[in-house]
Amino acid sequence: MKICFFISNLLCGGAQRVVSILANRWVAQGNEVVIIYLHDTESAFQFDNKIRLIYLALNSLPKGWYVHRKAVRAFFKKENPDIIISFLEKANIVATSLMKPFNKQLIIISERNNPLTADCIKKNLLKKLLFFRFADKIVTQTENVTTYLTRRYFLSRRKCVVIPNPARKVEIYGTAPKIGPNTIIAMGRLAYQKGFDLLLMAFAHIIKKYPDWRLVIYGEGEERKSLEEQAKMMGIIKYVSFPGIVKDVFGVMKQAEIFVLSSRHEGMPNVLLEAMSSGCACVAYNCDYGPAELIDHEKSGLLVPVGDVNALVKSIQRLIANREERLLFCENAMKKARSFDEDVIFEKWDSLVKTLINTKKSAT
Repeated sequence: MKICFFISNLLCGGAQRVVSILANRWVAQGNEVVIIYLHDTESAFQFDNKIRLIYLALNSLPKGWYVHRKAVRAFFKKENPDIIISFLEKANIVATSLMKPFNKQLIIISERNNPLTADCIKKNLLKKLLFFRFADKIVTQTENVTTYLTRRYFLSRRKCVVIPNPARKVEIYGTAPKIGPNTIIAMGRLAYQKGFDLLLMAFAHIIKKYPDWRLVIYGEGEERKSLEEQAKMMGIIKYVSFPGIVKDVFGVMKQAEIFVLSSRHEGMPNVLLEAMSSGCACVAYNCDYGPAELIDHEKSGLLVPVGDVNALVKSIQRLIANREERLLFCENAMKKARSFDEDVIFEKWDSLVKTLINTKKSAT
């Protein structure tokens, strides 16, 4: 097979990580793999040297749909892949609007964002309504996202396939800082979406009853200053730390007693899957989308209504008070995470691609 990935950029992100996994796997099987990207950035991931990385500089061309369409069509006509797999919104719209109506290649687009967020709803809505139906298949990460897309964009359910993100293999580098016992951790971009302000409100109640516990929030972002100010105003700053980005993610998670996902919304929370793979006892807001498809409530973790600070307090305190339950959740979380193993997820993608290609060959 000749497989062509089409993506906005190769920066560090969940979509780019999935592309790197799939591309390296397929080329190892003897397939030809090409990765086309629209923004000239250095790759954050390692690719097999047999994989061609090509920057398609549409921004260097004169503006205009016709000019870009002509360039894209010419490029893919020359490459002539058996299938094109597109990731991220801009690339998806380019693939389905500039390419598919005029080219005969098979196209899979992968929707990675939470479509309920305001920016996703408003941005390019008309283009999606018009062009997403040109995709041969749309891959989503959760059943709930599939349901939403089929209703909002009037798509056939048969057009959509659910393939979650693969769980990263647990790798501990031995460089993680020591966090000590009785530690709750959270991790992610310091942004409003991640709900760390809600977590701080909950933790202010928790330390009144359990003053020997600590909260560590890993990550960087635009909300750092306001979160630090919030912790100071609440009088809990000596119990909370913001160490920034940690590279040895699993090394930190292996030490933690409890992991909390306080997000207001998600696409598919990779960090929660990583925490489960590490054997953390997890508490998560049951936001759209993802947590409910990762955590089996009361078995491999606890789900809490989004934004409910009191419920978050009670769930965390429950795990603090019950060590045996924490350990049971840890064990069950690791078992659940195995169903998202890299091998399992690759098989789903491989089966989808081969089925589409074989079906097309049979029809011609």
